[in-house]
Amino acid sequence: MLTSSCDLNITNICYCMLVNIAHSNAEISIENRNTLIKYVTKEVIAKPLLYSKSFHQILFDLEKLPEGKMLSQLLNTNINAINEIDPLFVFMNQLMKTVKEQKGVFPAIEENTILDLFIRKCCLSFNKLDFSGIISVYEHIVL
Repeated sequence: MLTSSCDLNITNICYCMLVNIAHSNAEISIENRNTLIKYVTKEVIAKPLLYSKSFHQILFDLEKLPEGKMLSQLLNTNINAINEIDPLFVFMNQLMKTVKEQKGVFPAIEENTILDLFIRKCCLSFNKLDFSGIISVYEHIVL
């Protein structure tokens, strides 16, 4: 079992949450969902997995996008909802389902793209963590 959570820092959890928001929130226009997916893809390509932006920097970056205030509020709400371990498990399982079950979902994450591989790597890293590793990821989120 892995005890290291280096792939699951706050930056990568936020990017995963933003993908989930783009797929699950009907309040966001289709055009802006696509813009959000493009933003996350650009960030994932530009930064290595070990690089960590602060949560506040991600919120600041989101404010520059269309519907940015709503997106930053949604991200903040989703991060704050992980107030114990169980919601973290629920989120990671929901994220993997988002990637696996793409039929009729817009914007689709094409298989074997950078974003698809990034999300799968984050989910796989989480699934391989032992309990102390999961606690470490949780502490990165809540602190």
